Amino acid sequence: MVISVLSVVAFIATLLMRYNTFVTMSEDTQAKRSNYEVMIQRRDNLFGNLVKLTLNHAALEHSIFSHTSDKRTEGVEAGKGGPIGSALEQLMKQGGIGKLLGDIGGGKALLGADGGFGNALGRLMAVVEQYPTIQSVDTYKHMMTSLVEMEDRIATRREDYNAAASTYNIEITKWPWNYLAFITGFKRAEYFQEKPAGDTPIITPQLFQELLPLNHAQDIKK
Repeated sequence: MVISVLSVVAFIATLLMRYNTFVTMSEDTQAKRSNYEVMIQRRDNLFGNLVKLTLNHAALEHSIFSHTSDKRTEGVEAGKGGPIGSALEQLMKQGGIGKLLGDIGGGKALLGADGGFGNALGRLMAVVEQYPTIQSVDTYKHMMTSLVEMEDRIATRREDYNAAASTYNIEITKWPWNYLAFITGFKRAEYFQEKPAGDTPIITPQLFQELLPLNHAQDIKK
C-alpha cells in the first residue's frame, strides 16, 4: 500500500516537473522570438530611413544637375536633366524604384518573415551607383555600417530562436511526454526561415514621389 502511494506521488511529481520544464522552454522560446522580431523592426526602420536619405539625395543631385545643365546649354528640352536624371527616370520607368520600395516599404510584409532584404538592398545599391556622391555623406556611411552590423545580430538572434524552438519541439513530441503536452495545450513552435525574394510586395512609384520633397518630385516627373 505504501509503495503504491509512493509510486503515485512520484508519478505526479514527475508530471509536474515535466510540465514546468515545458513552461520554461516555451517562455524561453517566446522571449527569443520577441528579441528577433525587435531586431527586425529596428532593421526595417533603419533601412527605410536609409532609402529615404538615398532617394532624397538622388533627387537633390538630379535637380542641381538639371539646373546647371539648363544654364550652360541653350535649347535643351525642359526636364531632361542629363545622364544622372535619365538614370533615375529610367529606374522609375522600369519599376525599379517601385520594387525597391515594395521590398522595404511594405513594412509589415517584410517584418513577417525577414524576407527579400538582400534583394531590396541590391536595388538600393543600384540607385547609389548612379549617384556615387551619396556614399560620401557621413549620415549614409553611418547608417550603412549600422545596417551591416544589425544584419549580423539578426542572423544570431534567428539562430538562437531556431535552436530554442528545436529543443522545445523535441521535448513536447517525445513519447510519452507528447501526451502530456497535448493535454496541457503545448504546441510546436514555428521556425524562422528567410522569405524568398520573389514573394516581396510591390509598391508603385507614387510612394517614391511621396518620399521626395515636392519640388524634386515634380522635377523628376518632367
